[in-house]
Amino acid sequence: MTDMDTPESPWSEGRFDGREAFRQSLRDALAHVRLHQLPWMFWSDPDFEDWPLEERDFVEQLQAWALQGGRLRMLASDFRGVQRRAARFVVWRKQWDHRFEARASGRARVAETPGVLLTPDRMLWRLVPERQVFVVTADRSQRTQMSDQLESLWQQSVGAFPATTLGL
Repeated sequence: MTDMDTPESPWSEGRFDGREAFRQSLRDALAHVRLHQLPWMFWSDPDFEDWPLEERDFVEQLQAWALQGGRLRMLASDFRGVQRRAARFVVWRKQWDHRFEARASGRARVAETPGVLLTPDRMLWRLVPERQVFVVTADRSQRTQMSDQLESLWQQSVGAFPATTLGL
């Protein structure tokens, strides 16, 4: 397949702002990882409040990508909001436990937990979360630097968002 034959990705690079632009870029990212059959994604956000995790289409795209063999790692300061707001995603998470890992950095590290969706070839990064200013980039050095930062936070965090809750 030549570059001319490569399907166009809906996930545009650039600098954007606004909640709906952010949510649409996340939707486009899922379409991108599916289209290109990318093997992994790393999601990071203090609470995933603005992510479209409650949307049926978003979870269906995630499901289709997981069926292709995709693996997801997710880092948050706290997952209680996700569990409360995103029932469809919670069901998906339980079903795909074998391809999903989650860790919590803790409420004390909210400011250190970046809003990022990282894939092998691109990154969405919220620069100013309160104003929903973000960039989508394929720049290798920026992705490598963010990957290193996420790995450091991952190592300092604890397992969270289990598929099942054990109790007595």
